[in-house]
Amino acid sequence: MSTRLPARRYTRALSSRFVDLLCPDGPLHPLVSFLGDRIGRKDGKSVDVHFRERDKLMFYVGLTRPLVLTLSGNGRHITASADKFYREVDQSLFCRVAIEGSAEMVKRWLGHLATIVVRDRDWCNEGWVQNSLSRSLSGANATGKIFLLDRESVIGYSDKTVKADLWGVVQTRVRTFGKKLQEENGWANPSGCGDELDCILWDSGQQELMITEVKNGSNGGGGIYYAPLQVAAYHNAWCDFKNAANADQCSLWTGLTAMVRQKQLIGLLPKNDQLKWPDVPKGIGIRPVIVVPKLTRGGQTRSRLRAVHLAVANWCKENEYPSMDNLRIYDWTENRLVDISKDLLSDCK
Repeated sequence: MSTRLPARRYTRALSSRFVDLLCPDGPLHPLVSFLGDRIGRKDGKSVDVHFRERDKLMFYVGLTRPLVLTLSGNGRHITASADKFYREVDQSLFCRVAIEGSAEMVKRWLGHLATIVVRDRDWCNEGWVQNSLSRSLSGANATGKIFLLDRESVIGYSDKTVKADLWGVVQTRVRTFGKKLQEENGWANPSGCGDELDCILWDSGQQELMITEVKNGSNGGGGIYYAPLQVAAYHNAWCDFKNAANADQCSLWTGLTAMVRQKQLIGLLPKNDQLKWPDVPKGIGIRPVIVVPKLTRGGQTRSRLRAVHLAVANWCKENEYPSMDNLRIYDWTENRLVDISKDLLSDCK
């Protein structure tokens, strides 16, 4: 009898070969020690790095990618790419290089990451927030109880039909409810929910995955006050993934654990006496979270955010969707998370 393949997957761990190359005695280690040592850029627009499917190492500045490295040629070569803007600056950086003898190109890539000009428009909005969260809540020396495991996180699906049946259904009902809120209140049109969740945080004290949407509070408007609806969609999808049939549930936990252990080994997450990542997923919770720095006190955006949260929480309860009663909202100030849920949601019962 054949074993059913998972309909959903989370497979961002690298191959063992790529991990060996990135470990302290590997030829590519300077690329991640550059991050672990918190070597910044003179313009303050620092770099963070994350794993991606198909053996990719993706470097970010804000929401842009100045360098993407892919292991190729049965682990004998590394291929460099980047977003178009960066490729056009110096095309000689973006090529296929043999691992053996790659030291000079590694130095050039490091110089590129340290000095490349990043446009303000690629850094503004939530890009700088995601970058700052990643830099402060990950790395071998990260402390505290909350850590960033991944950013721009995506659930993979076995095919387009499965994706439409699982994620597409969630998107449609959230879009419909958002339109209802807009029409009843005369507010701005809500934006849709794309495939990418901004961040997965890990609360080691509460043993919870924090399904996190990031906003820039200084922008104000519908992008902020509709955030509870947006994060409800992702919370629904990830809760459903976690609670699904064994093949999917195993895929989620196996994928997350493989990625976490590799990041610990390389130095992109702290050791387990600090991280407290469990060997068995029993009792692990999932919490919806919004991180919104620079949110002005008082005003229309705050009152509407409270109203949207109350409406979304009731909607989820009435339809037996994953509860939004445990939503947490954080400010991000001086490189630390500050829980402002009580202040923002005090009118919600």
